[in-house]
Amino acid sequence: MNDKTVTCLLVGIPLIVAAALMIFAFADSSTDQDSGILIGALMCSIFIVLGDMFILGFGENVLAGWNTCSEEEKSKYSGKRIFQGSGLMMSVGGIFIFLALMGRSWFPNALFVFIGLMFVWYVAMLIYMNTSETFLSEKGKEEKRSKSQGLTGCG
Repeated sequence: MNDKTVTCLLVGIPLIVAAALMIFAFADSSTDQDSGILIGALMCSIFIVLGDMFILGFGENVLAGWNTCSEEEKSKYSGKRIFQGSGLMMSVGGIFIFLALMGRSWFPNALFVFIGLMFVWYVAMLIYMNTSETFLSEKGKEEKRSKSQGLTGCG
């Protein structure tokens, strides 16, 4: 096994075990509220595990859009940074789901507040990822500069 696989297993296995423990803890109850907590806990775990995988550089075939790009198009972007940004989005989304579940004891509308914050987070990150040069490779940055200079030169 290579280092990435070992690292991914070290991060993913504890999260999967924690999710399994949550499933067994909530499996005895039959109320709708507890089944909602169970589903939320599973979603939270899945988001965090996928986010960690993306941050570590795995999941190239899962990331929508990246797996269908041509090699020429991929050369314009930094794949590592795109995976890290997508992983950050997923992991923080999992944290918002966790806060939405735990927040019900803090105040009654916590679910709506934290899911709303998660939506705002996703929109902000998508805007940032599509407008920032952080996720472009050197070739992509040069192409963006040449396009912007070409537009200003039109009279």
